Order: sequence, then structure tokens, then C-alpha cells
Amino acid sequence: MAWKLFRKVARIEGLEVNSPRQAIRAAYDAGLLEDIDLWFELLEDRNRTSHTYDESTATQVFESAGRLPKALQSAIKIIRHNYLR
Repeated sequence: MAWKLFRKVARIEGLEVNSPRQAIRAAYDAGLLEDIDLWFELLEDRNRTSHTYDESTATQVFESAGRLPKALQSAIKIIRHNYLR
């Protein structure tokens, strides 16, 4: 869902974004994300879980997802500051 928020910000900036990967890159370019690699890893984790039912993969993704709240809070803080005045 974060990518849809990033897509909305990209549209405000006049960019057309049609995929999660493009949205993450646009958000990074707009200064919303500090670590683009983290977001691409989270996207990859999401993609792995939608196509596998392996318990060890699910466990790895669950552990990796613990990084999301802090990263998302940071992006939301920047969005609020830059776009919701």
C-alpha cells in the first residue's frame, strides 16, 4: 500500500507512475525515502510471499517486515511536512 501513497505524491510532482518499483524510485528522487535499497528489498519480500507458501520464506519475510514501520513513519513525516501544510 505504501507504493500507492508514493504514486500519489509522484502525481502531485507531475510524474506518471505505474508500478511499485517506479513509485519507490520517484519517492526516493523526491527525497521521501532515505534508503531506496530497503524499499526495494521490502517490495521483493512482498513479491516472494505472494508466489510461495514456504514456511521458511514466510518467516524471513516476517522478520524483514519489522523494518517497515520506521521507514514508513519517516516517509509519512516528510510527506506531511512537504505536502500537507
